[in-house]
Amino acid sequence: MASQETLLSEIARKLRKLDCICEGVNLTGNLVVKNYQPLDCSGLPVGSPIDVMPTISIAKQDVSVCNTTALATAINGLYNVPNMIIVASGGTTDTISTHIDVTKLHSVSVTIIGTTGTVDMTGDLGGGIQTATALPVGFSINFDASTVFGSGDISFTTTGDATVIISCISTL
Repeated sequence: MASQETLLSEIARKLRKLDCICEGVNLTGNLVVKNYQPLDCSGLPVGSPIDVMPTISIAKQDVSVCNTTALATAINGLYNVPNMIIVASGGTTDTISTHIDVTKLHSVSVTIIGTTGTVDMTGDLGGGIQTATALPVGFSINFDASTVFGSGDISFTTTGDATVIISCISTL
């Protein structure tokens, strides 16, 4: 906590600054800063200069989000990495873990395409059992987690010309 002397010194410093930047105080009866120029995070001017009324703030309150590119990269690049896995038809068995790191997986969509045949699915993604037999062509399901599943795996076995398309979203 600032001492009273420090606080009064800061107020006096700001008042001296107002004396320097204000114009026409005695003529117009108001304090107007002429040609105040807002700046962006790089210090470049934003828009045209404006006339403003100054205020004294005890605690500095400059607020801006300058790392928007880094934030967007973190959200879209690190946490939403898409992967596609295709389990071929004709009696093929495949698992998700042979293609991606399941500990980073947070979304799985499964769609079965073809004209005949079925798919058996069995597994456990981080505490939730996902098992089904004889899934028909046209079947589709989505497994979402509020965070990464963290463990487990799902295997798919096809019959006939049924093909499994698996879309996975994971972290890097």
